[in-house]
Amino acid sequence: ADRYDKTRIMITMFIRAKYGDLSTIHFDNPIISEQKKLNEKIHGDFRESEIKYYIVIPKYYEEFNFKYFNSKNGRFETINFEINVRNDTVVTAENLKPKEMDKNRKLKIILSGIALVLFLLLFYYYMYNIFLVFASIFFFISIMLIIPKPSICVESGTSVRILPMDKSTIFKTILNKQYFEKIAERNSYIKISIPESQDGELSEGSEGWIRVQDICKEQ
Repeated sequence: ADRYDKTRIMITMFIRAKYGDLSTIHFDNPIISEQKKLNEKIHGDFRESEIKYYIVIPKYYEEFNFKYFNSKNGRFETINFEINVRNDTVVTAENLKPKEMDKNRKLKIILSGIALVLFLLLFYYYMYNIFLVFASIFFFISIMLIIPKPSICVESGTSVRILPMDKSTIFKTILNKQYFEKIAERNSYIKISIPESQDGELSEGSEGWIRVQDICKEQ
């Protein structure tokens, strides 16, 4: 487990199943505040599948358990495991919410567009220059939000981590040298956006951290 914020920890699980549909996995546990599928692999017509999944729970829990249906025995069984926090560094929760961050960006674009139109209409009806000034401000804000983020070349074999730290869980490996959208940079790590179905894996599209030295030497 890793520290998620000051009051919660994040547990990353690697789950494998035979003749099971892991794409619909969900834990109905009241102590879980957040949960998300990181990526999924399917082998042999659903005969065997793997999934990486994380959950966020209060930091004072020392163990976690869940039930699953054992098709061989025909009954539900419980898996229980101890929680060992391996990193005391606090990382803000925003680092693990790419979808929510993307939605916020779209919302800002929509709101800026609405404000732009509103101030243009006010200027048209009242002819006050102040409305034109505000319209210009929101116009430039909209342009800045719409402009795509820069792309960087990432070397093949690069490990993508959940958090910007060496001991963080690696949830994906870039198999081929290619370009990705750069989201942010922190110390010796860069946050990139990984599109859907990257590297032949079924995924929802995600974001992760790579080391600065994993950038192509010649771009």
